[in-house]
Amino acid sequence: MTVEIIGIVGAKDVSESRGDPGRLTGPGGNSSAQVGTPEQVARALMRYREVGEDTALIRGFDPLGDVVDWGCELIPRIRDLAETIPVGGSGA
Repeated sequence: MTVEIIGIVGAKDVSESRGDPGRLTGPGGNSSAQVGTPEQVARALMRYREVGEDTALIRGFDPLGDVVDWGCELIPRIRDLAETIPVGGSGA
Protein backbone atom coordinates (compact mmCIF):
# COMPACT_ATOMS: atom_id res chain seq x y z
CA MET A 1 0.00 0.00 0.00
CA THR A 2 1.25 3.47 -0.86
CA VAL A 3 -0.31 6.58 0.63
CA GLU A 4 0.77 10.15 0.04
CA ILE A 5 -0.28 12.49 2.80
CA ILE A 6 -0.98 16.00 1.59
CA GLY A 7 -1.05 19.20 3.59
CA ILE A 8 -0.57 17.87 7.09
CA VAL A 9 -1.41 20.72 9.42
CA GLY A 10 1.84 22.20 10.71
CA ALA A 11 3.92 20.00 8.33
CA LYS A 12 6.13 18.28 10.89
CA ASP A 13 8.90 15.93 9.77
CA VAL A 14 8.21 12.62 11.50
CA SER A 15 10.99 10.06 11.14
CA GLU A 16 10.05 6.41 11.36
CA SER A 17 12.21 3.30 11.55
CA ARG A 18 11.20 1.81 8.17
CA GLY A 19 13.57 3.81 5.95
CA ASP A 20 12.36 7.22 7.14
CA PRO A 21 9.07 7.22 5.17
CA GLY A 22 7.99 10.27 7.17
CA ARG A 23 10.26 12.60 5.23
CA LEU A 24 8.36 15.51 3.78
CA THR A 25 8.29 15.67 -0.02
CA GLY A 26 6.48 17.53 -2.75
CA PRO A 27 6.34 21.21 -3.56
CA GLY A 28 6.96 23.22 -0.42
CA GLY A 29 7.56 20.05 1.61
CA ASN A 30 3.85 19.53 2.23
CA SER A 31 3.60 15.81 1.43
CA SER A 32 4.82 12.59 2.97
CA ALA A 33 4.94 9.24 1.20
CA GLN A 34 4.01 6.25 3.37
CA VAL A 35 4.64 2.82 1.86
CA GLY A 36 3.99 -0.54 3.50
CA THR A 37 1.29 -2.86 4.71
CA PRO A 38 -1.95 -1.25 5.92
CA GLU A 39 -0.74 -1.82 9.50
CA GLN A 40 2.62 -0.15 8.80
CA VAL A 41 0.98 2.83 7.10
CA ALA A 42 -1.56 3.24 9.93
CA ARG A 43 1.24 3.18 12.52
CA ALA A 44 3.26 5.70 10.50
CA LEU A 45 0.23 8.00 10.39
CA MET A 46 -0.11 7.69 14.16
CA ARG A 47 3.38 9.17 14.52
CA TYR A 48 1.90 12.44 13.22
CA ARG A 49 -0.91 12.14 15.76
CA GLU A 50 1.65 11.70 18.54
CA VAL A 51 3.33 15.01 17.65
CA GLY A 52 0.01 16.87 17.66
CA GLU A 53 -1.37 16.55 14.13
CA ASP A 54 -5.01 15.53 13.94
CA THR A 55 -5.83 16.17 10.28
CA ALA A 56 -4.41 14.67 7.08
CA LEU A 57 -5.52 14.43 3.48
CA ILE A 58 -4.43 11.19 1.84
CA ARG A 59 -4.23 10.25 -1.82
CA GLY A 60 -2.88 7.41 -3.90
CA PHE A 61 -2.25 6.45 -7.48
CA ASP A 62 -5.36 4.42 -8.36
CA PRO A 63 -8.30 6.59 -7.22
CA LEU A 64 -11.02 3.92 -7.10
CA GLY A 65 -8.87 0.99 -6.05
CA ASP A 66 -7.05 2.99 -3.38
CA VAL A 67 -10.28 4.27 -1.82
CA VAL A 68 -11.65 0.72 -1.64
CA ASP A 69 -8.40 -0.51 -0.04
CA TRP A 70 -8.33 2.38 2.44
CA GLY A 71 -11.93 1.75 3.46
CA CYS A 72 -11.40 -1.98 3.94
CA GLU A 73 -7.83 -2.10 5.21
CA LEU A 74 -6.42 1.26 6.35
CA ILE A 75 -9.23 3.26 7.95
CA PRO A 76 -10.28 0.50 10.40
CA ARG A 77 -6.66 0.24 11.60
CA ILE A 78 -6.35 4.01 11.94
CA ARG A 79 -9.57 4.15 13.97
CA ASP A 80 -8.39 1.37 16.29
CA LEU A 81 -5.01 2.99 16.86
CA ALA A 82 -6.48 6.48 17.28
CA GLU A 83 -8.56 5.23 20.20
CA THR A 84 -5.34 4.48 22.11
CA ILE A 85 -3.17 7.40 20.99
CA PRO A 86 -4.30 10.89 21.97
CA VAL A 87 -3.37 13.83 19.77
CA GLY A 88 -0.04 15.10 21.09
CA GLY A 89 0.74 12.03 23.19
CA SER A 90 1.76 8.39 22.92
CA GLY A 91 -1.17 7.04 24.94
CA ALA A 92 -1.08 4.00 27.19
